[in-house]
Amino acid sequence: MSQDKDGRSPQQRAAEHLKKILRNAAVGGAALGLSSGCGSCGPTVCDPLPPPICDNSPTTATFLNGGYATAEATWVARDAGGLMVHVSLGLNGMGANLDFAADPAVSGASVVAVQRDATAVTIDFVPDAGASRIEVVVQLACESKPEALKLAFDVSKPQAGSAVAVSSLE
Repeated sequence: MSQDKDGRSPQQRAAEHLKKILRNAAVGGAALGLSSGCGSCGPTVCDPLPPPICDNSPTTATFLNGGYATAEATWVARDAGGLMVHVSLGLNGMGANLDFAADPAVSGASVVAVQRDATAVTIDFVPDAGASRIEVVVQLACESKPEALKLAFDVSKPQAGSAVAVSSLE
């Protein structure tokens, strides 16, 4: 194994070099975080996180794609005969104060049952005769700001136990 003039092996030189890089990165990172280039004046700590979801007037797609809300729907048999759609909506605030604020408004169907708490809603509805799409709007309180989850359900292919396609109305 070759050693340098100070008697250090390549592994020792590499380890010392990496320690120096890490030490410089830590000092440099702290200096960057407290530099005035990030703020308007004086020492400033920069927050690299995006603003909370509620500050950006989020769309339904933003809620669903970002994991803040979930929507699932399935065709189920009714006790009275025929089929209905069972919808489960859920919220995961992920640091935001996100709640269901009111019962859903359903167009194109007769609502059989609704259960709601702050973070979950279940809806059972029977589509109107000839309906192929049902629209559901649920009001949300997003950091106390009014928002809405606006969903469309494709009910064109009723079959017990099958999933119902859910999409955003926005």
